[in-house]
Amino acid sequence: MEYINLNSKNGIINLFSDFIVKQFKDDDAIIKVIDVGVLIVIKGVTTAKNKLDIHKLKLEFISKYSELLNKFGYEAFNVMDLITYNEKIDQLNNLWITTIKNNVIKSDSNLFDLVISSEYPHGHSLNCGRNIYYYTHYVCNHIYSLTNTNEIDFFYTNNRDVDDDLKIKINTKSILPNKKIKSLILDVFDFDLIEFNKRLQDYDICLDILEPNSPKPYLVQDRLTDTIFF
Repeated sequence: MEYINLNSKNGIINLFSDFIVKQFKDDDAIIKVIDVGVLIVIKGVTTAKNKLDIHKLKLEFISKYSELLNKFGYEAFNVMDLITYNEKIDQLNNLWITTIKNNVIKSDSNLFDLVISSEYPHGHSLNCGRNIYYYTHYVCNHIYSLTNTNEIDFFYTNNRDVDDDLKIKINTKSILPNKKIKSLILDVFDFDLIEFNKRLQDYDICLDILEPNSPKPYLVQDRLTDTIFF
């Protein structure tokens, strides 16, 4: 799996986006944190009706991660709050996700970038595409060894064909046909994201950046006995 390097400005910005989105708890939200150099812009949309105290959250974030923030000049910063509340959010239903077997820390953003912004899935609550990201990695984590490949491109969709099968797509460099891999996945996994969310309810999403090598509830291999080819 690809993880963002915590010890970077990019890591801090993405961590801040997750820190904010966690505050919405049972509400859906998409938060984009953008460092434009003179201030940090927090743009987003949420179904929540009650507004967050962004200034208070900023101070909590600075206090909690002071040592890290001081290293990169974020010991104090100004914010612009552009979050829109009480809005309907269209769900992400169709997207390509590339999964990687081994944990990989993504390289830092270009040091000369004038703007640094958070990126998917960071800043996304579970029902706003984050659970799709997790579920895709959950599925692929079962089949790397089976397909003898370390990287899989997975197209997630909730659209169905005439046979009522999900119209997912799989691209790998495996010697096994993608069509057979797709068939196996559809036979084994139910794609029930509501049920899948239950295993994530106690997971702190900030750990994706803070502790990339710690056990993840979305990387368990509880269906290995079913993922076999005949």
